[in-house]
Amino acid sequence: MSAVEMLFGGTLALGCVLAMVSDARRRMIPNLLCGLLLLVGLAYGFWQEGLAGLGWHAAHAGVALLIGMTLFAIRWFGGGDGKFYAACAAWFPLQKGFLLGFWIALAALALVFVWFTVRKLQGKPTFTLREGKSAQLPFGIPLGVGTLITYAMQLPI
Repeated sequence: MSAVEMLFGGTLALGCVLAMVSDARRRMIPNLLCGLLLLVGLAYGFWQEGLAGLGWHAAHAGVALLIGMTLFAIRWFGGGDGKFYAACAAWFPLQKGFLLGFWIALAALALVFVWFTVRKLQGKPTFTLREGKSAQLPFGIPLGVGTLITYAMQLPI
């Protein structure tokens, strides 16, 4: 693995961890972090395959932003989650969209299982409007985990 590849991978890992921690603690993912991850992801696409790579990575980010904002509009996602999803998608060409979605969905399923189990053990209702943001599922966690798994799968062994 080249030094540039390690720099890109480290940037993605750090960005995902920061977003996951922020979402878990405050239920928000900073716009600046999403913007930086998006730009570096697009730069990664350009570094990998030139203008064609940039185009495919940008297309994936655009599709992901549309999906994320649709999920936000129907209140299944927070706005930060939609932007974080687009930023994560920028790291992969459009052709890897289903793979990224698969790993995000699997991580989300695991998070939902853990979330409901912990809340049940704590004697708290699984869904409530009275507890505020702390009762909301931090969906940035499966987004980050799914992104890191997808990225790791494309690395040479």
